[in-house]
Amino acid sequence: MTETPRVWMPEDVARAGCTPDQVGWLGDRLFWSESRPHQSGRTTVMSAATGAAAAECLPAPFSARSRLLEYGGGAFTLGGGALWFVNDPGQDLYRIDPSDAGRAQRVWQAGTDRFGDLQWDAAHHRLLAVREQVDGRLSIVALGRHGLETLASGADFYANPRVSADGHTLIFIAWDMPHMPWESAALYRADLVDGMPRQVRQIAGGPDRSICQAEFDTQGDVVLLGEVNGWWNPLRWHDGALHNLWTRPIECGFPRWQANMRQLAILEDGRVAWIATQQGQRQLLLLDPATAAATPLDLPWTEYASLSGMGDRLACVAAAPDRRPEVIRISLDPASATACSSAPALPPGIPVSRPQWLAFPSGEGEAFGHYYPPPPGSPSAGNRPPLLVRGHGGPTSRAVTALEPRTQFWTSRGYAVLDVDYRGSTGYGQAYRKALDGRWGEADVADCVAGADFLVSTGRVDGRRCVITGSSAGGLTVLGALAFHDRFAAGGCYYGIGDLAALAHDTHKFEARYLDSLVGPWPDAEPVYRARSPQYHAGKIKAPVIFFQGLEDRVVPPAQCRAMVCALRDNGVEAVYHEFAGEGHGFRRAETVIACLTAEAAFYARLLASDRTVR
Repeated sequence: MTETPRVWMPEDVARAGCTPDQVGWLGDRLFWSESRPHQSGRTTVMSAATGAAAAECLPAPFSARSRLLEYGGGAFTLGGGALWFVNDPGQDLYRIDPSDAGRAQRVWQAGTDRFGDLQWDAAHHRLLAVREQVDGRLSIVALGRHGLETLASGADFYANPRVSADGHTLIFIAWDMPHMPWESAALYRADLVDGMPRQVRQIAGGPDRSICQAEFDTQGDVVLLGEVNGWWNPLRWHDGALHNLWTRPIECGFPRWQANMRQLAILEDGRVAWIATQQGQRQLLLLDPATAAATPLDLPWTEYASLSGMGDRLACVAAAPDRRPEVIRISLDPASATACSSAPALPPGIPVSRPQWLAFPSGEGEAFGHYYPPPPGSPSAGNRPPLLVRGHGGPTSRAVTALEPRTQFWTSRGYAVLDVDYRGSTGYGQAYRKALDGRWGEADVADCVAGADFLVSTGRVDGRRCVITGSSAGGLTVLGALAFHDRFAAGGCYYGIGDLAALAHDTHKFEARYLDSLVGPWPDAEPVYRARSPQYHAGKIKAPVIFFQGLEDRVVPPAQCRAMVCALRDNGVEAVYHEFAGEGHGFRRAETVIACLTAEAAFYARLLASDRTVR
């Protein structure tokens, strides 16, 4: 008798949430942040010397998490023999000696401020950071022997503070409303006199051009990832001019949703490494400046993030369709890698579905996605499975190919899953990224519906049993698909957007003008806002919806979700609502993850087993 494969349980998904994030070096020792869902979402810092086991160097209850611009990032840095970090929830700045874990010293009391994008300035023995004040003003500051000093201010947003090894030069990225950093951002260079900036001037970026990251190389030149002919590619600023390092129609950057999203690293011998994306997968490329040739590193992972270099080595967070995110240390010539962190082991006998990258027709062009069929032995084996379509958040983001426990949760239960890279997604160049401009709530919805239609028409899934789920911007896609199309039998909406006008008025500073490009400037485009907002078309939604909302969400406030629930119930449509105290925009606690998946699975199982059909 063949044993039935076990399914992924909600507890398996929550346990796998213990994932690494930021990576950095202190001498030969590698450090990384790591989430702890079972410790109320705390983030700790781990470290490992070459050949040694990983050890925790940030004791509870400390939590290295920045709340800068809500999404955080750059919550720790290393230098001066110490680990410097932003402690959550207070956002105070702390210093800790990694060799004496447990003795953390507060070096600055934040009060109402927030800090992130921490960097160590070795030349002046001080800590650099981006500071966000309670009134919304941002600046680059330095914390040293003179207390807290402002190095740059006046722009709406700042990022990427770096000081050259000789201490003579500061670079940073800045941008202003109504732009997002991936739309228009500039790189600035300033001379430092006694550690303070003089003669600040723009050296790259500007209107309709963006800068993803910039670093000093070993010669004091600036290497950056910026837009070249519609693609993020590496460039070098040398002798007062900008030069292309490598020009290809390949995406070599990420949208700056968080501070300190490192995708570029400089090695001691001058070689440059970066992360590139092609056909929905990432790879590491290594450029030799002497030959201008870039070579892909032959490694078994398909996702890379937080790239960091030290000497002749690299480190980053890596993942693959059968591997959870883990910290790897990379040796070169030839390339080889060893894992430093311990990703939670997969439960024995548990099935894993692998993604198939798809391009499918949608509207006037095509869209993309990752299709996960149910694994052999699943409940739908031998039959056309039900389909769960998922739209990623952002919307300026992408679907990933890492082993995603939430995906496996569904495929092990017999669902096929389609992760859609709808128009507006990153990884496909500027033209595809900008294809959502003015069309959010329309083009993304159409692409998700087209993806489902494609799988139905090719006989891969059961067209009567299609559901759609998504979070944040993906939640808008869910509600739009249910309001304006009849493909889906039900929807799952996680802290999603129902009213675009309310979002434009109520959201935080970072995204306060995001909708100018995605929908149109307010109030001139008010008719478009109403036309695209599911809240104003709730009467068209006939399919049941389950909602999940964090009560501390400042990006999409709870009022949005509650309004949609009330509107659907008033129209006699089933709307199930779950809210969670202590959760914000993105759920961090294990008990929340377990509760959500348990409820969502039961919701779909009940509906798809009934006589409800889509058409």
